[in-house]
Amino acid sequence: MEQNYLRKIIQKNTRGPLLISLILIFIFVAGYTQESHKWSTLFTPLAEENSVEGIQSLHKQGKFYFQLKKADIYFLDYGIYSYNTVNGIKSSEEKLSQVYGVLVLDDGYLLTLLPKNYLDMSEEELTSVTAVANLDALNGNEYHMEAYDEMVTTLSDAFGIDSSVVKENVPEICVTIPENGRLGDQALFLVILSGFLISLAFFLYQLLIIFNYRLSKFYRKLAKTGNAEDIEYSINRAAADGTCLYINTLKSAGFTGLVTSDYIIGKKNTSLMLGNTKDLVWVHLKLIRHKTYFITVGKSYQVLFYFKGVKAPITINCNKEETAAGLIGAVSENLRVCCEYSDELAKLYRKNYDAFLKEVTERVSARNQEEYGYDENSEAGNYRTDSSETESSREESNTDETTL
Repeated sequence: MEQNYLRKIIQKNTRGPLLISLILIFIFVAGYTQESHKWSTLFTPLAEENSVEGIQSLHKQGKFYFQLKKADIYFLDYGIYSYNTVNGIKSSEEKLSQVYGVLVLDDGYLLTLLPKNYLDMSEEELTSVTAVANLDALNGNEYHMEAYDEMVTTLSDAFGIDSSVVKENVPEICVTIPENGRLGDQALFLVILSGFLISLAFFLYQLLIIFNYRLSKFYRKLAKTGNAEDIEYSINRAAADGTCLYINTLKSAGFTGLVTSDYIIGKKNTSLMLGNTKDLVWVHLKLIRHKTYFITVGKSYQVLFYFKGVKAPITINCNKEETAAGLIGAVSENLRVCCEYSDELAKLYRKNYDAFLKEVTERVSARNQEEYGYDENSEAGNYRTDSSETESSREESNTDETTL
C-alpha cells in the first residue's frame, strides 16, 4: 500500500500538542485535588457561627468557609510580612501583609489571621466583627504555630494560669478572614475548571486528528490553496516516486519539511503551513546561534521560503548546515527562484513589501536574460542559480542573518 506522507506529517505534528494537553489535564486535576477541601463551601450558602463549639464542629465536618458573626478581636504582636527577593536575597523592605489576633467568643478563644487593614478599624468595630472566614488546622503551618504559642502566652499572662491549661482549652484552629471573602478561591476554581475543560477539549481534538488527519486545521486550510485531495495526491505521488526535492518525516516535529515541484510544507512558528511553488519568490538560509550567558552552545539552520501575498515566510528547520545547503541547492536547480540573501532585499521585505516583490522580479528577469537569453518577466518564482552562487549566498546568509 502506498504511504500517505501528508498524513504522517500531520500526525507527527499532532503528538506534541497531544502530550502538552495531557500534561495540562494532569496539572489542573492535581490543582483541583489539592484545593478540594475548599470546594464544598465555595458557592453554597454559608453557615453562621459565633461560638468555639460551633466552629469546631464545622472544622470536623470538613467545612472550609463559614460566616463569622459578631466576634470580638484583639491583636497579637505578630504578623506575616512580605518582601521581594533576588537570588534569595531581600531586595525590598518588609511590608506587613497580615496580622494575627485573638478571636474572643462567648465560650472561648481562637487564633485568627486578619488582613492588615483591620488595624485601621476602631475599637467599636473590632468588638462586633461579621465577615466571611475560613478554617485551617495549625499542623504544618509554621506561622500559625508560632502565632498560636504567642496567643497562649498572652492568655496565660492575662489570666495568671499555666500555659498548658490554656492549650487544653484553646483548639488548634486558625480562623482566617480573607480580604476579599471567597472571591479569590472562587476565581481560582473557575480558572482550574476552565483550564481543565479547554485542555480536555484540545486533547480530544488532537486525539481525533490521530485517527482522522483530515479533521486537522492544516488539512482544512489546504482548500485555500487548491483542492485538498488533489494536493494530498500530488504530495504522496511525488514522495512515492522519489521526486521530492526534500522530505523529512522521520525526525522530530520541529524539523518537519517537504518540498516538491508544486508545494512546500514547513512551519510558521509552531504551525504547519503549505505554500504553492508558483508563488515562491525568495529562498535563503538563516543561521541561528543558541547562546547561554553570551556563550554559543549550539547552532541550527533554517531555510526560509517567501511567497507572494504572504508576509511571513515558511520555515524548514535543519540540524546540519549540509542539510540546509542541500535543500537550497535542490530548490535552485529545480525551481528557478531567487536563492541569494542580500541586506537590500531583507530591508525592502521589512519596510516596503511591494518594492521587495518588484526588486525580486527584476532580479529574476535579469538573470533569465543573462543565462538563458530570454526574459520571461514572470513571477519572481522562476529564477535559477548555479551551485557556486548558491554556496556564496549561503555563506553571506550565515554572516548577515545570524539570530542571537
